[in-house]
Amino acid sequence: MYKMDARNLPLEYRHQYVLSALRNDPKSAFIYEIDNGLNGRQRLPVTELADQLGLSPGAVSQRRNRITEITNNAEKAIYG
Repeated sequence: MYKMDARNLPLEYRHQYVLSALRNDPKSAFIYEIDNGLNGRQRLPVTELADQLGLSPGAVSQRRNRITEITNNAEKAIYG
């Protein structure tokens, strides 16, 4: 059986998994949408994104690190 890693996971599945994992954290979900251009959103500089969300740039970075962990676990959760 061919095993894919998260970098090769079809984007649709990855997006669904990550957004589902972030359903109780709308700010992190928004960051994920911005970073991936979902729902027509355009990438923003960290400072502008932080201002828009009422967070510090460091808090945005922490949330991005958590999102990266979730994304890296997507392959394991979907394909076992």
